[in-house]
Amino acid sequence: MSHSVTVTRTTTTTASSTAIIINTGYLSTLPGILKLLQTVINAICVGLAAYYFDRYYYSGNKDLFFLLVANAFLIGTALLLISSLWSLGTATILPKTVFDYLYHSTAFLLYLIASVLLLIAVSDRGSRYSSHAGLMTASVSKNTATDLTITFKTFLFLCVVLQILGLINAGLYLFAAILSRRTYKYGG
Repeated sequence: MSHSVTVTRTTTTTASSTAIIINTGYLSTLPGILKLLQTVINAICVGLAAYYFDRYYYSGNKDLFFLLVANAFLIGTALLLISSLWSLGTATILPKTVFDYLYHSTAFLLYLIASVLLLIAVSDRGSRYSSHAGLMTASVSKNTATDLTITFKTFLFLCVVLQILGLINAGLYLFAAILSRRTYKYGG
């Protein structure tokens, strides 16, 4: 008995190149949208707080705490977003870990505390300003008093905007923590 055997040899040539693949589908998921919104709001909070607290009125610990919380979670959330966009494995594994739940829960609590402390600081400043406004106007020229009033009102408005953005971000982190807890606890 004779057999015939056919051997087929396939050669594959690959070029060595580094391809960066971005997981853009992550931005269409709920966790991706939440992380993007959180990062944008964090960046706005850090930018506004750093600029105006340095330029106008810095009263100390409460302002600094808000700025530190916003800055810390800007960096953390931006890194989580970038790693989820860069790696499909990170985007699928990270939400199933307890880290994601703890991160978002901590962010919620700290943003809530920072926003409330900023609210207290602004209400203190507003009451001090209104009780001393007559004394300031009497002791400085009219143009300077008007400039101080406009600047201080702008600063108070900015602080209210920061409080609102902080509370919105706290709500987003709370929603992400609930979503993360459900994913972690029930596996998907």
